[in-house]
Amino acid sequence: MVEFNFDSCKKSVKFFHINLQSLNNKVSEVEVLLSDVKPDMLAISEHWLKGEDLATIHLEGYKLANYFARTQHKGGGVALFHKESMEVSSKVNFCTFKPVEKEFEYTIAEYLTKDSKYVFISVYRSPSGNVDTFINLLSELLHEIYKPLDCFIIGGDFNFNFKYSIPMFLYRHLC
Repeated sequence: MVEFNFDSCKKSVKFFHINLQSLNNKVSEVEVLLSDVKPDMLAISEHWLKGEDLATIHLEGYKLANYFARTQHKGGGVALFHKESMEVSSKVNFCTFKPVEKEFEYTIAEYLTKDSKYVFISVYRSPSGNVDTFINLLSELLHEIYKPLDCFIIGGDFNFNFKYSIPMFLYRHLC
């Protein structure tokens, strides 16, 4: 878990990412984790559920903020859950392009406070997904939504070794 406290953002937030390889059979374990860690926002990659099934998942004290679920392939998917005490808006039509199964799966949610705006992004790239496509779409996404005073928090499973699988210029910006 990472706790973020940005100069431009007045409130500290706790963000936690986990790759579950199926949320459906791990709900009780996730609830134990949440009761111990208590993140404000939980990012899940590889929930492996259809959208209608994901919407029925209940994590005690948390609400589903937004998600992407595959329709053409099994597995994958990303989701963002937030504490019930937070008012979070999903950004379903936030960008001009849709997630691409296996290549660049993402979802976005915003958290507005009196003084700040946080943009949470959960991403996933399958090991069989194209690295160049992932990097290009991540770059395009960030270019579309970036605003200097917003606090961006990105978590996910990129499925590559940052030191060896991506160009050095991008490594310097992401790590």
